Amino acid sequence: MIEQVYDAASEADCRALIEACGHHVELRRERFADTSGARIVDRLTAACIDRANVAFRRALRAETVLLARLGPGGRHPRHADNCRQRACGKWEPNHTPQRVVSAIHYLNGDFEGGEIVFEQHDLVIKPLRGLLLLFPSDQHHVHEVRPVCAGHRYTLAIWMVKHEPALSNPVGR
Repeated sequence: MIEQVYDAASEADCRALIEACGHHVELRRERFADTSGARIVDRLTAACIDRANVAFRRALRAETVLLARLGPGGRHPRHADNCRQRACGKWEPNHTPQRVVSAIHYLNGDFEGGEIVFEQHDLVIKPLRGLLLLFPSDQHHVHEVRPVCAGHRYTLAIWMVKHEPALSNPVGR
């Protein structure tokens, strides 16, 4: 299942994150934490998790959140987010096998190229400002990002894992 949610982020939030990315992309989260950009990221991440919990009927939490910018020539080759395909064609866990759901908030659409392609689903998605894309991180949702031809493509990517609450009262104590 690939879910597209239009207007999941407001124009103002998208503009603020693009501005923050332009000035703070190289800064660590701790130095970014007290800004309005960080509050927007936290709010959009929470809303994304709520939407994913319903869509995928799972309890999820954010594992990694990444504010990213791709310029001309930038692309992501064909891949799955939690596994890799060996030369023989067999799929095996990659360095992030715990990822269950992937999400992308598109922060702008004023660039050329940069479409995300899900070949197995015969689906090409042109990024639009405010669009949230949710999909399983597995080998059934292999995707690529075509090269950006002009402008910059800004995204807020969120990878989610199963939420496993800690035991508050272990048995036998």
